[in-house]
Amino acid sequence: MPPAATCVRHSIVSLLSSSGDKWLKTSAVLTQNSLFLSKSSDHTLAVHRIPLHEMNKIARAGHDEDDRGIIRHQAVAHGPRDVAKEKVPPDCNEGSEPEDAKPEDLLASTRILQLNTAKDGFNFGRIFTLQFKDESMTEDWKSALVELRASHIKTYRRQTFIGRQQQKIQGFYNCNAVQLTSALLIIANFVSEAISLQFHFEHDTSEAQILRNLETFFTCVYLLDLLVNMAGHLMWKFFTNPWSVFDLVIVVISVLSMGPTKLGFVQVARRLHLLHYNYYIFTK
Repeated sequence: MPPAATCVRHSIVSLLSSSGDKWLKTSAVLTQNSLFLSKSSDHTLAVHRIPLHEMNKIARAGHDEDDRGIIRHQAVAHGPRDVAKEKVPPDCNEGSEPEDAKPEDLLASTRILQLNTAKDGFNFGRIFTLQFKDESMTEDWKSALVELRASHIKTYRRQTFIGRQQQKIQGFYNCNAVQLTSALLIIANFVSEAISLQFHFEHDTSEAQILRNLETFFTCVYLLDLLVNMAGHLMWKFFTNPWSVFDLVIVVISVLSMGPTKLGFVQVARRLHLLHYNYYIFTK
């Protein structure tokens, strides 16, 4: 079950069984993004988790225009997926338990709330039918579910939009044209570094100025490469890749060396950076 800090509403309700012949006392915990249902005998373990953005319909029996008077619990061949075992929030106030009654006496009751889930979602289109203590409690839960669902869908769509943009950036970054261009620039940088080490031009000569300009150019190229890499793989993929973290450190050092304060070890760092890129090119 979710941690206490995320709990929005907690009540004891009844869940219509898969066979539709009995009600099962259930602990219902509502958070900002999901509804958790657990067995009454052990309220610390979640049996079902229903993501709010996968609720296609939240309806009350006898009140909603699209209801047909009788609500049935439809079980599907696929069972619910396993839910992480988390303790029930200790500071959530439990509602009173609904009175025991036969399913056939309550199927058309206004105390019934039906939750239809997406067929391609976490619960494979399963329909959950819940019974509450009274009509007021049912309406409170429906209002809370509708409000939180609308809020969560906006957040979920924004997150999926960002994910789609990251996939596009990853595809651009890993395409052959970009990788070939990067390889050619790295080879050119390697040649310029070799020339600088071989000839040791005087600081005030035109050749030395050209090499310094090339160094600034390649530093900007590596910075752009790093930013695109971060945009496509941030956060987890980027920071769990040791080479990406290494590139980040070297590029930051290179950018700092472009300032008025010259860092003595930056040339060594840049050459290590070049060795990494050459290793990447010839092993890809």
